[in-house]
Amino acid sequence: MKYAGLNGLWAASIIFENDFVQYELGLMEEDLWEKKKAGIRALSRFCEMADIWPTDLPEEFVQIVHEGSRQECIQYGSGNNWAVSDLNN
Repeated sequence: MKYAGLNGLWAASIIFENDFVQYELGLMEEDLWEKKKAGIRALSRFCEMADIWPTDLPEEFVQIVHEGSRQECIQYGSGNNWAVSDLNN
């Protein structure tokens, strides 16, 4: 079950990377992007995301990730988790 959850984290990371590109290209409105950034910050709180986020992300994206990961990280499957699907809404 844990690996299925980690796959979900990985999939969410790809969606958020795509969202960033759309925003940078002007294909996403500012209010929606603000909601997406909140999701990126929330996703970044999982300790495992440090190994999932690619190392070649644009600096603007990395700043958002760091905003979320500044807090103490949460181990995936620790019981303090919310649904990954909720992060992308």
